[in-house]
Amino acid sequence: MKRRFNYLQHEDAVKEILKYRESESEKTGGDIGFASAAIEWIKKHGEEWKKENNMIEDSLTNYLHGIVERRAYRRFKTYLPIKICFGGMEFDGLMKKFNHVGVDIITAVSIPLHGHIEILIPSLSNKQNPIKQTVLNANVLRITHYHDPKNPHLRFQIFTHLDKESQEKIISNKDTLMNN
Repeated sequence: MKRRFNYLQHEDAVKEILKYRESESEKTGGDIGFASAAIEWIKKHGEEWKKENNMIEDSLTNYLHGIVERRAYRRFKTYLPIKICFGGMEFDGLMKKFNHVGVDIITAVSIPLHGHIEILIPSLSNKQNPIKQTVLNANVLRITHYHDPKNPHLRFQIFTHLDKESQEKIISNKDTLMNN
């Protein structure tokens, strides 16, 4: 299976495509459009740009990491009310699933990709392992639209990647989180 590199996910590549579009549009005397410029630029300059920006190894590494991550960690379901802190504001959310490296959240608010958030888990009581309010630090990896007739105000599903300290908190409190 051949893995394609998505240039449009990289701001610097998009800037180069826009420069190319402007240059080629001037040559032809009319706007060639972004799609045409992107296709031409990728064919003519894409591989060279990836090498100059060390993107070849990174894209393969990220791709392989994604495969390993999906297979290495089991996801656990929990529907736990949480608070999400972002940009100095606090929002309600629901922790839908979690694993050792990330948390799947449902919320009414969209948060930008790669945005840093704090996830506040309320105090939980479990006879064997009670936990106090816990704060998890995470970065947003993926956002999708979400629809649940029971909770129509929750419109976004956000998957996050936890920092190392938060990963340790999840691992040590896994049983309590699953049973609430």
